Amino acid sequence: MMSVSRSAVTRAERVPGGLGVRCAKVARELLQSVFALASATVLLGTVACSDAGGALASGASEVDAADEVRGSVEVGTGSPFLSLADGDTLPLILGTQGGYHVYVSLRVAGVNPRGDLAIELRGNTGELLAGPLRLRLSAEVVRDSEFAGAWERHNDLLILDVPVARVDQQDVLLTIVFAGDTVSRRLHARIL
Repeated sequence: MMSVSRSAVTRAERVPGGLGVRCAKVARELLQSVFALASATVLLGTVACSDAGGALASGASEVDAADEVRGSVEVGTGSPFLSLADGDTLPLILGTQGGYHVYVSLRVAGVNPRGDLAIELRGNTGELLAGPLRLRLSAEVVRDSEFAGAWERHNDLLILDVPVARVDQQDVLLTIVFAGDTVSRRLHARIL
C-alpha cells in the first residue's frame, strides 16, 4: 500500500496543468461569467429604473399600449389553479413552524405579467388578518396558463398575522390589487 503525504498532494496540485490548476481555472472562468451576468442584470435594472419620471431610458412609456387594455384577474388557490368564487372556502393551512397561512393563486388575461401585486386578507370588521404581501412581477416569475393569452401565479404564501382562532370559521375578504384593478372575494376561512 502506497502512502501519499499531504505535502505531496499539495505540490501535485500546483504542477502546471495539474488537476488543481485546471479546477482553479474552471472555477475562475465560472466566477467571471457569474460576475458578468450580475453586472448585466444591474445595468439593465439601472437603465429600466433610471428615470424618476417613470419613463424608460429609451423614451418609451413604462406601460405598453397592450397593457392599457383592461384584462381580467381571477383569484384562486393551489397548483394547479383552483378558482375561488364568493362564498367558497379558503383553506387555512398549518405550516411546519406552527403558524397558519393561505395559498393565493392568480390567473390573469389581457395584461402583461409585470408590475406590482398586493394581496391581503381582512376580517368582517375590516381588521387586517394577513398581509399585505407585496410582490414585483415579471414574465420570469409566472407560468403560462392552459387558457390562451393568460398567465398564472401559484401559491403565494399569505401568513396570518393574528391567532388562527380569530380567522377559523369566519367570513373573510381576500383582496388582490394588480395592474390598476382590485379584485376581492368574500370567502369562508376554515382550517383543513
